[in-house]
Amino acid sequence: MGHMKKIKNGFLNLTHLSKLKTILAIGVLSFMLCSVNAADVVKIVDNSPYPEFIYADNSIVPKIIAHNTGKNIPSFLFYFIDGVYSNLNNPNEVAIKTPLWFFGKLFMSGNNLNPENGYIFINSKYVGKPNDKWVNYLTPSDVIIYSNESAICARAHDKYTDINIIMYNNESIKQLISGLKSIDGIKVISSNAETKDNVLIGKLKLDANIYELMNMGNFDLYYVPIDVKVNGWNKKDQNTYSKGNEIISIYKLPVNKETIKNIIDEQLKNQNLKKVKESSYNGWDVVEYSYKNIGRQYACYKELEYGSVCVITDKIENLDDISISENK
Repeated sequence: MGHMKKIKNGFLNLTHLSKLKTILAIGVLSFMLCSVNAADVVKIVDNSPYPEFIYADNSIVPKIIAHNTGKNIPSFLFYFIDGVYSNLNNPNEVAIKTPLWFFGKLFMSGNNLNPENGYIFINSKYVGKPNDKWVNYLTPSDVIIYSNESAICARAHDKYTDINIIMYNNESIKQLISGLKSIDGIKVISSNAETKDNVLIGKLKLDANIYELMNMGNFDLYYVPIDVKVNGWNKKDQNTYSKGNEIISIYKLPVNKETIKNIIDEQLKNQNLKKVKESSYNGWDVVEYSYKNIGRQYACYKELEYGSVCVITDKIENLDDISISENK
């Protein structure tokens, strides 16, 4: 019991998953707002009046304007719109790029309009140009979301969506992207990551089309559609169960088995546990660790379609009390 408490204290520090969650949340939630044609990405970035932005072409301008500002523009004006930018830091700020910018006040009422230098600004004025550091890594896409921390390109297909994530290289996030099996319950068909010039490029194929992504609620990268039941044990908190003097910890992540193994192994080593051997038990992969030669801990893994489960326990027989199922 004492060894288990020591291991659990501060265990599974998922700071890199939190960062990836933030990056993906920006991208997927922004996907609800916009879609762009395969255009010259260099020109799109250079024309942005906001340092961090979401870009959309004129085919979905009405949806963006209605969603963000509640205002309407006469439909014939859409033919003269080159594109629309939303300020990523304040989506209510919108800039419509059009050669007819000087006609803006003739067709739209209100005091929050500011026609200026090729744009009709709504709730906004010119802020500044973006840093072009991600331009060389962007690809023609249906969606471009651009920030100082990262850039995201997405291309929609009938039954799936391709997403590219671009950011400075981080080996832990690279590992997570490569091992993703689902995002907020949406299956990841394939995922891989590569680095170029210290830039990480992650490529995901999601088993969802644009309409499914638009209907997503609160984005939650931690959500895994896996149910875990522990028979005869009392649940102490989200991850911990107790029975008498025994404690087990259970974690589930939307990644494959090898990725969660590497995450757990790294953190157990940081707590001075030494890997002894690997084995299997009733369909579980089992990794045995020793603590200063006075005790044993078992990290037990099982992979499902949408993610993987890890159980940390003193006794391998405790796995008999655990049942796992997917609810997708």
